Amino acid sequence: MTDLDNPFSVTKATEFTDIEIFNYWVEFGYNNQDTIFSILNPTEYLPKYLTGGKGCGKTHILKYSSYPLQKIRKNNNIERILKDEKYIGLYYELHGLNTSRFKGKGLPDDQWNSIFEYYFELYVCGNLLKTLKDVLISLKVTSAEEENIIKKICKLFSSEKLTSFSTIDDLTDYINELRSKIDVQINNVAFTRKLDYEEVKTLFSPGELIFGIPEIISTNVNQLKNVKLIYIFDEIEKLFEWQKIFINTLVWDKRKPVTFWIGLRTHGFTTRLTKSGESLREGSEFQTVNLDSIIRKNENL
Repeated sequence: MTDLDNPFSVTKATEFTDIEIFNYWVEFGYNNQDTIFSILNPTEYLPKYLTGGKGCGKTHILKYSSYPLQKIRKNNNIERILKDEKYIGLYYELHGLNTSRFKGKGLPDDQWNSIFEYYFELYVCGNLLKTLKDVLISLKVTSAEEENIIKKICKLFSSEKLTSFSTIDDLTDYINELRSKIDVQINNVAFTRKLDYEEVKTLFSPGELIFGIPEIISTNVNQLKNVKLIYIFDEIEKLFEWQKIFINTLVWDKRKPVTFWIGLRTHGFTTRLTKSGESLREGSEFQTVNLDSIIRKNENL
């Protein structure tokens, strides 16, 4: 008995590997009642805010919905994912952004707002491009077709440097380079009290990559024409209020084939405001899925 591992040594889903997420999954429904996927309904475009208290299963559900777990469920058969599930889930733990960096240090808030929004989009597109590369390889997209896609994506940027790019790796390396330059500026701004404009200048409009890349892929890859892309943002409660408003604005401005699933603790759902000053309207612009309420309604769960 002393050789047995403690099954409760890891209690947070953020610390589970993909295989552990899969192995520890227990279907949410009971006695043919609604399953969690019938509630979240990935077939529709209505964004979802998945709320609940600590330990209610938000992260496990959201990670189970992501592309790496889709691959495990479908034995790495990408065509089956696209045919059966008709969506690709991109999961992001937002604490990985270390969002507290984007504040103070002698810079005005409006500069931090702009740099965070720009950096956030670069951060999101890193995983998007990594997943896209895996999908295109599985679909046997030719190098000529890939180059055509990349050339169209590069037009979203205001940079002449990108005219020579022809592969996803080229673009991924460039985005990583942009992020690294910004990281250096943020890490040293407490000493310099300013940001070097040439290192952090924005090369695309807000939302241009988050929505533009999926649009280009959807219209240029036949197997992806009717496939939804779901950005899954987890632990939103760890963001500042103005950062939550930016996320709400992305939800407000969403364009097909994109939608959002947002995971956060109930106490963290502190604003529905967007940058326009308008508030998101529940039912028409988003749906709240409260796990605590669902669990309390069914004592058998």
